[in-house]
Amino acid sequence: MVKSDQIQEKFVSPEPIVRLVKWFPDSYRNTIAVARTCYSSKGIVLDENVTDKGDKLAESIYRAGHHTTLQHAHYQFTLDRVSRHCIWSFLHSHPFYNSEQVSQRYVEVQPGNTAIPPLRGRRAEFVSEDGGVSDGAVSFFM
Repeated sequence: MVKSDQIQEKFVSPEPIVRLVKWFPDSYRNTIAVARTCYSSKGIVLDENVTDKGDKLAESIYRAGHHTTLQHAHYQFTLDRVSRHCIWSFLHSHPFYNSEQVSQRYVEVQPGNTAIPPLRGRRAEFVSEDGGVSDGAVSFFM
């Protein structure tokens, strides 16, 4: 039972979006699409956007040990505006779950593409209405 002083607050960021996007008639083409999603600044790459066979990419990711792209064989959901911590702590512990996520090394984070929990006090000053974070936030939160 939730007491009145424990009222749930909403996230500052927009609500997460979860979509069932695919079941697979061509799992190899999907492997190439999910691999490209990891390195795309435009977000999720769908099978229909793969115009070549992708053999070089498939060989490259396999040799690099990026085998998770081969495990999307049954159903594929997109999770948008979900924190990496949520994915890591809740979903990765399930044996039949697998994910690819946008690289923080190669893709710049844009305002509105983050999950921001309820903030109070001084922390709330650093977040704009569009979900952007001010430059001063980095030093404050460290």
